Order: sequence, then structure tokens, then C-alpha cells
Amino acid sequence: MEDQYVNPKKPRQKTAMRIVKTYLRNRLGDNTLKYNLICYVEKIEMRKVTNDVVIDRFEAMKERGKPF
Repeated sequence: MEDQYVNPKKPRQKTAMRIVKTYLRNRLGDNTLKYNLICYVEKIEMRKVTNDVVIDRFEAMKERGKPF
């Protein structure tokens, strides 16, 4: 399964991609696999995201569906 949206440039990224794909390939759909790869390969950037930023983004989202 070659993904057009993932283009690792460094050998370390290729190794990271291979680890994630091997572990998740039979357990997840393509979209979930794509997002996990992005988070794993770009983990330095992901560490910059604080909990407050995530909470603010969820609070800003429009409510969907029926309330529980």
C-alpha cells in the first residue's frame, strides 16, 4: 500500500512510517492510518501543540448531531 499523501524525505522518516504502517495496517482504515503517520513522523511539531490549543479548537467547533 503506497500512500500518495506521505512522501518521507529522510531515512529516519521512512523507518518511522514503516513501523506505524506495519503495526496499524490490519487494524485501521486508510484515513486513520494517514493521520497516525502524520502525527508520528511530525512528532516534534506535534509536541508544540498544547492542550489549551486543542480545547479552544474543540470549543470553537459547531455543535453537530443530537445532544446525549
